[in-house]
Amino acid sequence: MQSDNIETFIKEAAQTYSQHQKDLKVLLKVHIPNGDLRAKIEEILFSQCHAFLQEQQKMTIVSTELLARLYVANVFALINWILEHGVDDQTIHFANKVQNYIFKILSI
Repeated sequence: MQSDNIETFIKEAAQTYSQHQKDLKVLLKVHIPNGDLRAKIEEILFSQCHAFLQEQQKMTIVSTELLARLYVANVFALINWILEHGVDDQTIHFANKVQNYIFKILSI
């Protein structure tokens, strides 16, 4: 995926988060067995990212597990920021740069 496509995706997702801000805040705070939305999203993001990184079979300076965990942490930091502060172009641009760092600069 091209950098500008990633940034567009992040921006569209962020706008959706903002539109459903109140509901998402509540859902992400619910932590019950078989109903922990945050844990389920983290699990899906981690497993998909980790599998993608392993498929690339390129040398990295750190483990693919660590990269996948950084990716998940980045996604949730962005989600939480947007839910608290709303969407702005600077935040979207920064999130895109962090994403690019994780996947490009580290030889991915």
